[in-house]
Amino acid sequence: MSQASSSSKRQLCSYVTKTYKNNGELDADTVQDTYAVKSPKAQPYDIDNSKTKKLKTIQKNKDITSTSLPDTTAYMEDIIDTSNTTIVKNSAPENSQARLSHDRNDKQPVQNQSADNTSKISSSENQTQRSTPKLATNKMIELLELEISQETLLEYKHYELFIPRDSFLKENKTFEILNFIKNAFVNEKEFFEVCTTKHLTYEIFILRFLKEETKNKYKNEPHPVIQKPLYDYTNENVQTLIQKKLEDISNRSIRLVNIPHKLNFNLIIAHLANITGVSITHHKDITPKQKLIIRFEKESAMKYLYENEHWTLAIRNSLIRILHPDIAHKISVQRTSYRYLVRGLPLNTDIRNMIPILKAIKGRTCTFNATSRNSISKTAFVYTNKENYTKDPNKIQKIRLQNHTIFVVSQDYKGDSCIICGDPQHIYENCNSEHRLDVNGSRKIYMPKYLKKDRTKLENNQDITNKYRHIISPEQKTKPIPPTSIPINQNGKRPIVPTNSNYHLDLNANARTPKQQPSIQPQLNAIHEKQLIEAKEKISKLENALNALTTKYEMLEQQIKTINTQHNTQNKSIDNLK
Repeated sequence: MSQASSSSKRQLCSYVTKTYKNNGELDADTVQDTYAVKSPKAQPYDIDNSKTKKLKTIQKNKDITSTSLPDTTAYMEDIIDTSNTTIVKNSAPENSQARLSHDRNDKQPVQNQSADNTSKISSSENQTQRSTPKLATNKMIELLELEISQETLLEYKHYELFIPRDSFLKENKTFEILNFIKNAFVNEKEFFEVCTTKHLTYEIFILRFLKEETKNKYKNEPHPVIQKPLYDYTNENVQTLIQKKLEDISNRSIRLVNIPHKLNFNLIIAHLANITGVSITHHKDITPKQKLIIRFEKESAMKYLYENEHWTLAIRNSLIRILHPDIAHKISVQRTSYRYLVRGLPLNTDIRNMIPILKAIKGRTCTFNATSRNSISKTAFVYTNKENYTKDPNKIQKIRLQNHTIFVVSQDYKGDSCIICGDPQHIYENCNSEHRLDVNGSRKIYMPKYLKKDRTKLENNQDITNKYRHIISPEQKTKPIPPTSIPINQNGKRPIVPTNSNYHLDLNANARTPKQQPSIQPQLNAIHEKQLIEAKEKISKLENALNALTTKYEMLEQQIKTINTQHNTQNKSIDNLK
C-alpha cells in the first residue's frame, strides 16, 4: 500500500505541475481571446456557433480527463499543503482551464489574430502617447537671481566713435578700410572692434572702446595713423553730418528733363563740362522718364548755370531743360510755373523753327507733346519767367509761320479750341483746314500739316538709268524707258486724287474691248523706286556716321583743351608753392 500510495502521489504531483503550467498558458490565451478587439476579417464564423463548439469541447475534455486519471481525488488534501492559499483559491479556475488544454490546437489561428490585434492597439496607444508633447509645469521651473551691480553694468558697456566713409578714397574697398583701422589701433588694448553701417544711404565706420578715457583721448582729434578726426557716435552728431553732406550734394546737382530718347548721355555730360568748366563726379539716369541727375565736383558750376540764366542745354536739334533736383526748390518753381501753349504747329516743326516764336513771346525753353501717325498738328509748351508772362490770361496771340496759322494761349486760358488747327474760334466739326472727303462724301479727311523745308532732294536721271540698266537691274530687259514726270506738291509728296462717289466700274468693259498686252512699265518703275529708296537710306546712314564722327572729334578737342588748362593751372600752383 505504501508503494502504491507513493507512486500515486508522484503521478498526482506531476499531473498537477503539468496542469498548472498548461492552465497558466491557457489562461493567458483565454484572456486574450476574450478581451481582444477582433476585426471583422478575423471572425469569419458565427459567434453563437463558436460558443456552442467551445462548450461541447469543454464537456468532451471533462469526460476524457475523468476517465483517464486514477481515482485519487480523495487524497488531494492530504498531499497538497492547504497553507498555499494561491493554489487553493485558484484551484477551481485552474481545473476549469485544464479542461480547455486540449482545445489549444483548434483555436491557434484565432489566437494569433487576436495577438496581432492586441499588438496593433498597443502600438497605436504608444504612438498617441509619444505624439503628445510633454511640457514643463511652473513647479518644475526655478528662477535664479543674478547679483548685478552698477559696476558690473559698466564692465559690459562700450564707448563708441565714428568716422565717415568719405574720409577715405573712393577706390578703397570696405574691407580694406576695416583692416586699415584695425591695424591703426593694433597697440591699443582698450580698442574692442570696428564695424560699418549705413544710414540714409550714408556709410560710416563705428569704433568701440572698453573705457571712456580711451574714447575721449581720440574724440574730435585726428588719429596719427588714420589722419582723420573721429567723432562721438551720437544721434545728433550723425544727423548733423548727414544733413551737411546731403545739402552739399544737392547744391552740386542739377536735374535735366525732356531728353530725346536716342540722345547719348555721355554727350550731355561732355557739353555740361565744357560750359561750366567743372568736372562731373556722378550721374544717375531715369531711363523711362528720360531724366538725368548730374552731380558736379564743385558748387561753382551750379552758381554759373543759375546766375547766368541757363534754362536749357541746346544739343543738335533739341532743348534739354535744366532744373534743380528738388521740385519744391525756388529754381524749379520759377522754371515750371509759367508757360504758354502754342497750338496748330506743323508736324515737322523743330527747335530751330521755334526760335522766332520764342523771341516773339519771350520764352526761355520749350518742349513738344507726343504725336502719332494719325496726328494733324502738334502743340508746344513754352516756359518763361514771371516777369515776361502775360498779365491777361484770356489774351490770345496769333502767328503766321509760312502758310500756317499758329495760336498762342496761356496756361490759365479756360476756353476750348479746335484740335485740328488750334483755332480757339471754332471746334473741329466746323474746321475748314485742308482736307478731302471720303468715298461717300460725308466725312472730312484732314491733311497733315507740314512746313516746307529747304532741303536738297535727289531726282532721277533717266538717261543714266537707261544707259546703265544692265548694271542697276541686270535681271530685267535693257529696254529704254521714256522719261515720265510726276507732279509733286509742296510737301514733297504725291497728291491724293479725290475719289468720285458717282463713279462705278463697268464689269462688262473687258468683254467689249480687246485685251491689251501686259506692260512691264509698272515693274520697272517699282524696281527703280526701290533702288532709289535704298540709295537714299545709304546716303542718310553715311551722313549720320559723318555727324557722329564730327561730334566725337569736337568732344576730343574740348577734352584736350580742358586737360591743357588743368595742366597749366597745376603748374602755376606748383610754381607758387616753390
